[in-house]
Amino acid sequence: MNRAHEKKRILIVDPDEGDRAELSRKAAGWGYLPETAQDGYECLAQVYQDIDLVLLEVTLPGMDAFELLRQMRSEEDLETLPVVLLTRDPSRENRMRAVAAGANDMLMKPVDGLELETRLAFHLSTKKRQDALRDALSQQEALLRKRTAMLQRTLHEVAAARRQAYAAELDTLHRLAQAAELKDHGAAEHIHRVGRCCALIAQAVHRPPREVELIRAASPLHDVGKIGVPDHILLKAGSLTDEEWEIMKQHTILGGRILEGSGSELLQTGAQIALTHHERWDGSGYPYGLAGSDIPLAGRICAIADAFDSLTMDRPYRERMPMEEAFRQVEEGRARNFDPELTDRFLERREEARAIREGS
Repeated sequence: MNRAHEKKRILIVDPDEGDRAELSRKAAGWGYLPETAQDGYECLAQVYQDIDLVLLEVTLPGMDAFELLRQMRSEEDLETLPVVLLTRDPSRENRMRAVAAGANDMLMKPVDGLELETRLAFHLSTKKRQDALRDALSQQEALLRKRTAMLQRTLHEVAAARRQAYAAELDTLHRLAQAAELKDHGAAEHIHRVGRCCALIAQAVHRPPREVELIRAASPLHDVGKIGVPDHILLKAGSLTDEEWEIMKQHTILGGRILEGSGSELLQTGAQIALTHHERWDGSGYPYGLAGSDIPLAGRICAIADAFDSLTMDRPYRERMPMEEAFRQVEEGRARNFDPELTDRFLERREEARAIREGS
């Protein structure tokens, strides 16, 4: 039920009938719907019934108010419900117990009407913003779970069909990589070039041919997790906010989650690359801050190939970089962003890398 435009319901819990009546009169006068309870048991009987805020007298018969509040906070449905304590004893001990139990505020009796009205408005407004944020995050998580489940089902079906030709598996994974890049102009060519550049680096450090081919085929999946990044963040022309950047960084974890758990060596390598291609040699990368040789070789290789090619592409937030400047940027990242040996071998083959970028 959508209660966005309904009057807010205030539950007033106070053993004093006169105080309950006075607080109810004030709450009604401010446009709220007051409900009342005289002890903790009546409070628990009503608090689950779409209550928006609780005014709770500290001195209750039968059940300690602080214990009542701790019990409420242990319930998922009540853990964010605003609770304002009322007391005639604002001692340091009571204030500390209120904080420990999870109270949002404490007011001294007799309550000043203007102060109470202001505090109620503040806590209800804060709760409204928190609810809106929680709903937005919940919708985003549900969308990510749905997309992840759909992609995992597809990938597990592909992995189960091992009898199909290797070429068919490559084609399926290439289409999956493209699906994540469809919103990004030029990304289809980007994933091809990253694959070829990864193979170039793997060959340069004398990896076996089978491993070279595996890295080449799996590396186009490096950004598959971007399928779960909202368009308004992925395609934003300006700088990302701190919150948007945290969501963007989640594409590594989501990509690993999409590809993990398969019996296919190709998908396992793809999961490894998706998860670690933004880790940095000095430990300053994400998502886990891995450093040096703790970063899998395939992830270290893809980090260089992806960075170089991305620098030479037009992005929503910047223009492309000249080829020589991109090589210089990679060189400056040696032993900071990138594996120093892999960086040296890549730069020794810059003419081959240039040919890949130019489509030769």
